[in-house]
Amino acid sequence: MKRKRPISQDRLASHVSWSGIFISAASLVPVFTQHQTSAPFYAILSIGLLIVAVGLSIRISEFAYGLAASTFYAGLTRICRCNDGHIDQVHEMARRYFGEDVTDVCKIREIQSKFKDGLQVAIKKDEHGNDIVSGYFFLFPINKRCVERIVSFNFDISEINQLDIATKPQYGHAVYIGGIAADGIFIRKELLGAIRVADSLVSKTKTKTVYARAATPLGLKLLQRNGFSPVHPMAVGLNCFYMRVVL
Repeated sequence: MKRKRPISQDRLASHVSWSGIFISAASLVPVFTQHQTSAPFYAILSIGLLIVAVGLSIRISEFAYGLAASTFYAGLTRICRCNDGHIDQVHEMARRYFGEDVTDVCKIREIQSKFKDGLQVAIKKDEHGNDIVSGYFFLFPINKRCVERIVSFNFDISEINQLDIATKPQYGHAVYIGGIAADGIFIRKELLGAIRVADSLVSKTKTKTVYARAATPLGLKLLQRNGFSPVHPMAVGLNCFYMRVVL
């Protein structure tokens, strides 16, 4: 999987760098025309050089991130659909991140059998060539009855069954993000693409809505940063349900 430098950051670095160069050059005009300098001249020159430094620091940080990510991803073979052999590892990772009260292995298999692309895993190889799950995300389309249970605060992921899952997004009422977990910052950044995947799926559903539960402080921040709002205004914080409508 090829990874590219973020285009927005690249453009920002270019614009900031060129802006700094322009201001620095403009500030030198009085030197060649009046042969004198002043406090405003030095102030403008300093601002220009500072902006140049900011642009360069953005480029350097991107280079450092790319180098570290390349090193980290050396053992990462792929992000792919979870197969039956990976589910036990996914369940163990879920327990490490979210505690004992997580969906059991049988329930995970039951959900995945209804919507096979919903569980994606990040796979690394160990020294013997065996697959090691180093991250996962879990999302799936849900029907109207399931949405009604979420809205009425009567939804428990451990009690979900095949009747609650739609086989395709267009048959579903909404999409539910069941979990995102990763060992390491770079895998986590990669798997946060689940939010974008959810958007593409939810746009096909009947209500164009995605739901999720904030199970950890990091997960709560993630939901808030991506435009999710509480299902009920008075139910805010950990273990509460959040939603976002995709326009």
